[in-house]
Amino acid sequence: MARILEKRRLPQQGCVPADLQTGKRNFICRICQSRDSGICISACLFTEPQPEPDDTYLFDFALLFSSVLLDFYEETKDEKTLQDLYPAAVRQIEIGLSYLTDDNIIPDHSSEFWRFAAWEEKLKKSAVEHYWDEEQKLFVSGKDRQVSWATQIWMILARVFPREKNRELILHTIDVNPRIQMVTPYMYHHYIDALIRSGEKERALDEIKKYWGEMVHDGADTFWEVYNPYNKYESPYGSVMVNSFCHAWSCTPTYFLRKFYKKDRVEE
Repeated sequence: MARILEKRRLPQQGCVPADLQTGKRNFICRICQSRDSGICISACLFTEPQPEPDDTYLFDFALLFSSVLLDFYEETKDEKTLQDLYPAAVRQIEIGLSYLTDDNIIPDHSSEFWRFAAWEEKLKKSAVEHYWDEEQKLFVSGKDRQVSWATQIWMILARVFPREKNRELILHTIDVNPRIQMVTPYMYHHYIDALIRSGEKERALDEIKKYWGEMVHDGADTFWEVYNPYNKYESPYGSVMVNSFCHAWSCTPTYFLRKFYKKDRVEE
């Protein structure tokens, strides 16, 4: 199955490759091949038959460009690349801020672009005011007050609450097990991050072993874009044949194991 269909694209944002020159090349290609001359960074960059950005703009992915650029600089201390790409990173944040309403809420723009969720420091108060459900002890989303794993994870990573309350939130989420589940390594990446940053480092390691371990048990020799242990034919595209079976966004273990579990790393 892993070789049914391989989407040939450069690694997406989310980790610093061990080959730092490859990482640098990917950054530069992202900007040079971005939409609107670097204003909007496309979700994917196709490399064959020639480099070309796709026509999908993911609001959250574009915001993550600044985060992964920081990861790259912290690993390499490459100030020239940082200075060259810094304006593009800032521009992604400016675009995000331009969508804020007077209530510091980002309304639904699903007709314009895909959006998972993203919260800056200034949005914390507004997030609690509009989306915290005191009775459920969970964050809700949208007019139907949807409860999902993803919403809780985003709020934890945004540090809407202090660390100890974030820990209570992630443990409560695990107990409640919201009906709207995680079905991609992309979302599990942020779940693992939320666990670590809430002080649940050992639980995070267990989750890595359980989720990616099960993927390996099912025959994976590359990282798959979509993996639902309870529905092996899960696909956001209507058919598992269209899923990517060699997907850089899904390589969470290689990132977290190096960053948080190597013995020479300082405990964070």
